[in-house]
Amino acid sequence: MNIERVIVENFRSHPESDLSIPLGATAVIGVNGAGKSSLIAAIDYALFAGRGEGARYLRRGATRMLVSVTVEHRGERYSIARGYSASGGGRPSLEFFRDMGDNAEQLTLESIDATSDRIVRTLGVNRETMRASSVLMQGDSGAWTEADPADRKRVLSTILGLDVWPRLALLARADLQHAAEAEAREVVNDRRRAELEVELAAIVEQRVELDQRAEDAGADVSRAEATLAVARTRLEEARGVAEARRDYDARVNAARNAVERLTDARHRLAEHDRLAASIAEHTTNADDLPELEASLTDARNYAEAWRVAERAQADANREADSATRAEQAAGVELDRLSTRLRQMVDAPSPTCPTCAQALDLSARLVAETTLRAEADAQALAVSSATAAMEAAIRAADECDKFLADHAEPDPDAFADLELRIAAARRAEAGREQAREYESLRETLAGGVARADAEHAAAEAAIGPAPPELSTSLGEHELAVQTAERELGRLAGAEREAGEQAARLVGRFEALTEQHAEVEGAPAALEAARLDVGLYTRLQDAYGRDGVPAVVVDQQAVPAIEANANGVLEQLGVGMRVELRTQRATKQGNVRETLDIIVHAAGGESVYGDFSGGEKTRLNVALRIALAILLSNRRGADVRTLIVDEPEYLDVDGHERLAELLRSLSVERFDRVLLISHEAAMLDALDQSIIIAKDAHGDSRIEGA
Repeated sequence: MNIERVIVENFRSHPESDLSIPLGATAVIGVNGAGKSSLIAAIDYALFAGRGEGARYLRRGATRMLVSVTVEHRGERYSIARGYSASGGGRPSLEFFRDMGDNAEQLTLESIDATSDRIVRTLGVNRETMRASSVLMQGDSGAWTEADPADRKRVLSTILGLDVWPRLALLARADLQHAAEAEAREVVNDRRRAELEVELAAIVEQRVELDQRAEDAGADVSRAEATLAVARTRLEEARGVAEARRDYDARVNAARNAVERLTDARHRLAEHDRLAASIAEHTTNADDLPELEASLTDARNYAEAWRVAERAQADANREADSATRAEQAAGVELDRLSTRLRQMVDAPSPTCPTCAQALDLSARLVAETTLRAEADAQALAVSSATAAMEAAIRAADECDKFLADHAEPDPDAFADLELRIAAARRAEAGREQAREYESLRETLAGGVARADAEHAAAEAAIGPAPPELSTSLGEHELAVQTAERELGRLAGAEREAGEQAARLVGRFEALTEQHAEVEGAPAALEAARLDVGLYTRLQDAYGRDGVPAVVVDQQAVPAIEANANGVLEQLGVGMRVELRTQRATKQGNVRETLDIIVHAAGGESVYGDFSGGEKTRLNVALRIALAILLSNRRGADVRTLIVDEPEYLDVDGHERLAELLRSLSVERFDRVLLISHEAAMLDALDQSIIIAKDAHGDSRIEGA
């Protein structure tokens, strides 16, 4: 991957800058704070920024920021434009294109995260890998050397592309699990195959036994059918004899019934004659009926008149009592009014009888007039009550005289008349019944004659009696039922044997199909065992102690050591680095690590024992070695090297570093950038670019 161009808008102190990175070694020169490192940060932001990073790079006073980077990778040219807008609470943006000459192929996906992942996959490198190797950010040169051994080894694995091996190991482990499961299944299938063969052999034996049982059951059914046929024949013969006997019994019963009918006809005729004689005896009272009915009507009218007089007497007495009480009350009231009137007339200064106030002459006249009117009305009421009382007394006297002159009706006389009338009415009905009996006797006499003839015919039709059954019909029917049950039982046994045979055949066919499915189990088991062995070896090969260990221990570590020591030699440092991948523990075991050992004049030392300038040279040496390793990795091929402000270097150190970078631009990298504030570096490399700030504090690219 080659970084060719970066364009920034409102990024940190750059309002608008466009930097094309030339081939070869280039020095980017400017005073501290001029905005040099901002261009490197802009490249890092465009390629790898996370979602929330935009706000901290936005130029002060601006609302929108955009960084566009052009990279060449494996013969293709890509453009990545990542931006940020402060409006709406902050909105990041990202677009990814493949340059196609006059056109561009859109590679942007539905989300920023998905597009960022696509950029990393396309370029074959991520932020951590770049910062640990090809891009030495300002103040970050020790990012790899100062990390703990586990992180150093993880970054190295990423640079080498060894992160694929754990995935392959997982796949191999999954395949091994599947193969082991397949082996277990085939073991079960092979066991099942043996069990099926045993069961199939047993079914063949059972089939022979069932066929014999079915044959025996068929013979038993044939014998039972013959027995049933004989029993049914005997039952039919018995039924014929029973039918003849029933006919004979019916004829005998018919003769008996004829005798009974004849006897009944004669009895009814005799009873008829008896009733006719009795009716004739009681018809003599029918002539008295009109006279008796008239007497009963007169008696009822008399009783009703007597009861009316009795009620009128009671009513007259009540009216007389009431009129007497009314007369007495009216007399009392009349006396009261007369007394008040006399008192008012005789009094010298009369008062109101109601409120006791004194009355004047006019009021007195009105009061006297009112009292006289009330007294007159009450006197009239007394006269009316007296007249009503006298009239009621007269009516009561008349009722007393009527009741005294007439006797009270006798209830027994009514009952006797009703009984005599009922007897007379029965006698009248008896005369009509006697006339009907005369006509009925002729009918009854004809019935007796017919019954006599039927009896004679029934006696003649009886004929001779049939023979008696030696065995009862019920016994014959029971024999047939017993034979039918036995036949049903034997037929059921025959069916059961047939059904068992059919089920056995079905079971045999099903087991045969199952056997066909597992018939190849031995071969499949052998193949599964081979797969288990294969995937076990693959898992070991892809695992930590397999191919990755070989790549790291036998290829990457020697290459890093050789390249780092070569760089140290070019920088004029009398030190040599060694990378150790294993370390002895206190328990006497060995554990994986990635330690940096420095061999100097005083012997072995560790990284932390050295000065700042020595650490810088060690950092640069190891980072360039990692960058060389990354540039050679298939799929990444990072051909750009950026060194930003290496600290603690003297003039000789800068010169040696410049010479090293020029040689690397020829031998290893297409583009090399050295970011420095040292003016001496202007002419130290193939070309230089100057970054400066104007009076407003805005960074700009002034010349190249």
